[in-house]
Amino acid sequence: SGKGKLARKWTQSTSAGVTQNRIYRSTSSGSGYSLHATVSATTGFTDTSVTSGVTYYYVVTAVNGSTGKESAYSNQASAKSR
Repeated sequence: SGKGKLARKWTQSTSAGVTQNRIYRSTSSGSGYSLHATVSATTGFTDTSVTSGVTYYYVVTAVNGSTGKESAYSNQASAKSR
């Protein structure tokens, strides 16, 4: 099984003060998410640490830079690396 990459895109939160997004990943649908990456407030991320043939499940949160508060999880998205 080789290594691959998956590009993920989402709609950025319109809440004031959002400075970061946290990307959580799991190999189980609906549970088991762990923090995978923290990125600046952007609308995309390429996951380069995936294994071919494995389905990954992602949720994203928005983080307010001044309060440190994190939003609830986004809707789940899934992708399978080829």
